[in-house]
Amino acid sequence: MAITAMTDQEVSGTGVAARHSNAIGKINEIAAALDVVAGGAIADPGNGGAIPVTVGGVCAMTSAGAETRTLAIPTTIGQRLTLICDTYVGDIVITAAGGVNQAGNTSLTFGVAADFLELVAATVAGALVWRVVENDGVVLA
Repeated sequence: MAITAMTDQEVSGTGVAARHSNAIGKINEIAAALDVVAGGAIADPGNGGAIPVTVGGVCAMTSAGAETRTLAIPTTIGQRLTLICDTYVGDIVITAAGGVNQAGNTSLTFGVAADFLELVAATVAGALVWRVVENDGVVLA
């Protein structure tokens, strides 16, 4: 947003209020975008559930046996999502809506406690996709 000089009329009248309102709107827009990228704790949706991708963050998953989850495409470029197997009883297999690497892998298998995968949202041919930033133990297929 460019900063411009204000006229005397703007300083004394509605121009100030309009600019103030516009600035507040821009700040709120930036804050919302940062929430999507940075995020916080994301609740584990449980067996058969969809991992929410409306915000970035960390999803600590618990399995009670062999389980599945789904992962949609990201919401915005730069968004980060960390997936970790917190408690392991059986494999957790996540099916991603699109490939998470150049090989096009969409199956992510967490086979022990502490398996860890960090993803970042990028674009390929203009479409949002997840890309692996860090992988510790997760089998990609």
